[in-house]
Amino acid sequence: MEACWDGTVVHMHETKQYGQGPMLVFTRGEWEAFLGGVAGGGGGSSTFRG
Repeated sequence: MEACWDGTVVHMHETKQYGQGPMLVFTRGEWEAFLGGVAGGGGGSSTFRG
């Protein structure tokens, strides 16, 4: 997976698809919730690092 913060949203895609797969776009709040879920095994909070 590859993720990039452009100053407004986070763009994420699967690198195994050589740029041909779908691009997922997350707001800052959505991205922080995602990171919190990953870090906490399904819940919690995380700090955005951008």
